Amino acid sequence: MSVVKPSFEKFSSTVVAVLDFSFKPRNFWTGLLVICFLASAIASLSLSDRRAVVLWFPDARTADGSRSRAELRYVSHDRESARMATSIVEELLLGPFLATSRAICVPDANLRSVIRSGKILYVDISSDILFGRSDSYGIHENPPVQPKVAVEYIQKTLGWNFPLLTIILMVDGLEPNWEATEIAKSIKFE
Repeated sequence: MSVVKPSFEKFSSTVVAVLDFSFKPRNFWTGLLVICFLASAIASLSLSDRRAVVLWFPDARTADGSRSRAELRYVSHDRESARMATSIVEELLLGPFLATSRAICVPDANLRSVIRSGKILYVDISSDILFGRSDSYGIHENPPVQPKVAVEYIQKTLGWNFPLLTIILMVDGLEPNWEATEIAKSIKFE
């Protein structure tokens, strides 16, 4: 028993000396500042790098989507612009957070691929962006905005966030052509 008692006394005296040193005001506040700094550094290193981007949505008060509203979102930052553009377009397809804006497409629309080649960014979107939501009979309702307007909002958002790149948008691998062909112009509906 005599062996245990001196080691406990030595341990307790060491703890008391450390506490006396630590709780002196100069040492306490300096130590607390160092602990806060280390906790902040560890937290910032463990979190993924995020970047603020601007997304453009149609104003909910306009029927044709001619007025736009900007919305700030944070997406994961990546040095490769194709992955960054993928994050931006996916956020755009998810829809707005604000009630004063409306979605550009139905929730079924998705991003197929994003490829960067030199100064050109190719973005391929599924054809679900062209249609509205289908009901139980397979009939499609009107989309939230016209397909041309939806593609223009994607173009505007990517152009805003990547001003030095040329953006080429495709729908199911084809560039949309909004001009009526000569055959379509010659058809008359009565």
